[in-house]
Amino acid sequence: MATVGFPIVGLMGSPDSVSTLSGMTSRCRRILCKAVVERLQFLHESVAPLDAKDPLKKKYMEIIVKYVTLMRRKPLLQRLGNCETLMTKWETEWGVHRAKQYDILNRLVNDASERMLVTEVRGDKNVQEAIMSLNKSIQWRNQSPEMVELKKKTFSRVSGYWNREGLRMFDWFIPIDDVEFEDMIGTQGTFGYVSRGIWTHDGERTDVVIKQLFPEVTASDDDSFLRLLEHWNSLPPNKHILKLYRGSHVSSPQFYVCENAPNGNLADFLADGEHGVLFWRLFKQVALGLQFLHSANTVHGGLKCNNILVGTNFTTKLADFTFTSVRSLSAGLSKGSEKATDISVRWKPKEVLEQAGNEAPRFESDIYSLAMCMIEAKTGAIPFEMDDDPQTAMGKIMRGEEYPRPEQISVEEWAFISRLCDPDYKKRPSLDEVLKEISNIHKTYYLFLKKNRRPMIQHGSFHINHSKAQQHYAHKWRVYRAKWANNDVVVKEVPVVELRRFLKEVNTWHGLRHANVAPFYGANHRKDPLFIVSQYAAKGELVEYLKREKNQGRDLVWRKLKEVVAGLAYLHSQGVVHGDLKGDSIVVNDNGIAMLTNFGLRSLVKMKDKYGDMAWRAPELAIRSILTPTQKSDVYLLGMSIIEAVTLKAPLSEYNNAEIRQLLHQSEVKVDKPDTMTEPQWKLVKQMIAVSPDDRPNLSDVVQKLQEFADDEEMEEATGGSLMHYFCELGNTKLKFTPRTTLEYLISATRHKLVELIAEAKTKAPFLTKPVLLHGPPGTVSLLLLEVSYLTYCYDILGAGKSFIVASIAAELDRDVVKIKSQDVLSHRLGETEAHILACFRRAARVNPPAKTAIVVVEEFESLCPAMDTDGAQESNSWQSTVRQLLITLLEDTQTPSSEFFGLVIVATTNFSDRVDTAVRDRMTVLFVPHPSKTIIKIELAELRCDLESNL
Repeated sequence: MATVGFPIVGLMGSPDSVSTLSGMTSRCRRILCKAVVERLQFLHESVAPLDAKDPLKKKYMEIIVKYVTLMRRKPLLQRLGNCETLMTKWETEWGVHRAKQYDILNRLVNDASERMLVTEVRGDKNVQEAIMSLNKSIQWRNQSPEMVELKKKTFSRVSGYWNREGLRMFDWFIPIDDVEFEDMIGTQGTFGYVSRGIWTHDGERTDVVIKQLFPEVTASDDDSFLRLLEHWNSLPPNKHILKLYRGSHVSSPQFYVCENAPNGNLADFLADGEHGVLFWRLFKQVALGLQFLHSANTVHGGLKCNNILVGTNFTTKLADFTFTSVRSLSAGLSKGSEKATDISVRWKPKEVLEQAGNEAPRFESDIYSLAMCMIEAKTGAIPFEMDDDPQTAMGKIMRGEEYPRPEQISVEEWAFISRLCDPDYKKRPSLDEVLKEISNIHKTYYLFLKKNRRPMIQHGSFHINHSKAQQHYAHKWRVYRAKWANNDVVVKEVPVVELRRFLKEVNTWHGLRHANVAPFYGANHRKDPLFIVSQYAAKGELVEYLKREKNQGRDLVWRKLKEVVAGLAYLHSQGVVHGDLKGDSIVVNDNGIAMLTNFGLRSLVKMKDKYGDMAWRAPELAIRSILTPTQKSDVYLLGMSIIEAVTLKAPLSEYNNAEIRQLLHQSEVKVDKPDTMTEPQWKLVKQMIAVSPDDRPNLSDVVQKLQEFADDEEMEEATGGSLMHYFCELGNTKLKFTPRTTLEYLISATRHKLVELIAEAKTKAPFLTKPVLLHGPPGTVSLLLLEVSYLTYCYDILGAGKSFIVASIAAELDRDVVKIKSQDVLSHRLGETEAHILACFRRAARVNPPAKTAIVVVEEFESLCPAMDTDGAQESNSWQSTVRQLLITLLEDTQTPSSEFFGLVIVATTNFSDRVDTAVRDRMTVLFVPHPSKTIIKIELAELRCDLESNL
């Protein structure tokens, strides 16, 4: 769009066209006519230079005025209600417009002579491209018969007139207009640019990769590129060769379109630590791709990791083969390609550098380049990376120096790779030998030779016993820690009943990707013992990890459980039921992240072995009212896992299997509340281990609760545990403080206001931690006083947003907000102020049922705590009197039912509790927050005893 706009006459104030269109775009996010605005924006650049009286410009402005009026006056519900009517009108109009378009084209083309049609294009190459594009468009589906006939007739006329030698039509030709270019991939190569894009064909749109030659390539080079496209198109399909869709040798620049490999090039893919174990499997596929090319009498000639791509299902695909001649032509014409060409010599063998185009490329040269790719992938650097100057690297290659073994490659691996990159091409193995050797290495590392593996659990069952009373089971499998391509992994030898079930579980695990799900690397299903390979969790099983952390003074239970439930929620979202969730199915990786493993493996065990560890059987499965695990049974197992994580021992460990089975048959789950569990935590767990699946909560609710418990745990650690176990007595009832409103919670509650300001807020107010809410037991209503000026200091960047903060918190917590101004309390008209306070207080009491907190905001509360000096006796008495009157007003309101209790909490940045007489101080709780210059929160609590039957 042009940057210079013009006034839109007809709209109030005649706003600028650029700003008007911009505003329309933002509003169009909620309407059905976004395409109209895009068309208006497209036309703007053409209309802007026209005179204000020009009919086209006036018509353009009329359309904008009508459209803006529609958006402003047509309510959303009405637009939604008549959308189908509108679309039907558009469909009818579209048909009319298509017919008009055909009539215009038909008239113009038939009136024009062949000479006029050709000379209008200008240039033989452009004419050739236009004729080929016209021929290609005839093949499009869903065209009207009249349009197809017009195109055929015109093609016959023009091609007959422009009868040039060499005019050929190709099935693989694609017009440049059928391709939309998006972002460029990486840097330019030795022959051109690579971009992602979209190919539009037959009414469909396909994600593709587009490769363009440098534009300097001349017409004399067309034959080389044409031969490449013809040869590539003639190859039979192969899963290890990048699929060619279309190309054009007559466009400028020349280009081709091929399939998109979403996992990028091989070097980048293997640089991900989790993918390193796939090294030999992937290079076996590369060798298979080379074998296919060689069988088609084709030498790749430029093999590097950046033209070995990784598609879906981790399948390698070779690209850029036979580009040697094209590369040499384009490289000589583009300065930008010189550096890339210099770098590319590092993958080339001696014989290629010596021949300099005098001989045909050799198959053995591809073997050498394959070895360089292995070195590149293993080291994460280009070959000869120790030599900055490409000429130095070339000199070593030309002199026939042997490549030194990189430290990242083992001696055994190097014994193989070094043969592939032998300076003498006659000594290199054939591709068949390479494939055979890779298969042997693949077998060595993927089937885990016994000499290289050491048992993690020597003869242990997969189900770890937690009690001497539990029996060992006849059918067992072993778990090993092993080395796989220099990576630590875990191997589980799995006894199975049926290979089909084994493959089903393996395929399910293979497709899962989540931070809290143990990565799956592979499996062996060809011979016994069958086994599964997954990531080694360096910090072991969850319970043992929590024990070690607890011994070091850290309590991470709920934070780890939050990660566990995140992994389980992901499994459920993918339609996967774990079925065997317990402590030894939860592991912790080297980064301290909890991960789920072993899901689905219970289905592989023989039926007689499934009933071990009855403590980990959901009641409905134990009594066999259902036969397969469900998401609700996973919730039950998660509840038992929480008990195990909190107590660091198995649930129901005081019973043996027979006793547990009997209890479950009687619909009883006898688990006592752990001492270290709070009431809200135990309430959740009790619901999760309910006998009836219908009584268990949904996993989404569990996710939310565990997030809260994890926040509480983090809060307790940050404050040294000073908040978690404070109590205030209200009559004979204990009232517990629970740190719910964290800084993160405030931000969440006001997300759309604070998300961009979080960094600045934390910088300005590092002392702000967790304001405390009082959650009273049934029959009580608690009060929280938030000093708004304090919040304003922390978020002064929000300005007038302080009221919004409080309102958002109240809405999030489903609480009522009552505001009391400190100046009213300090005014001389205390009688009027008392009535105001009582009205606010009674409204809070009536609106909020028992056990709900009314958020009472005392604005500018610091004004209630004047600075004291040696002559401040008068002020002190005034202060005590004011606070005393405030307490009497709030605590002894005769119109409030006597059966309800009210706690008063004052949040202040000045510790004034020592200035109040004992009678008043005993009836209030002071949360003392130090001056903002201090970074550590100190909270002093004076016990509050409120007895409504006594007097001050």
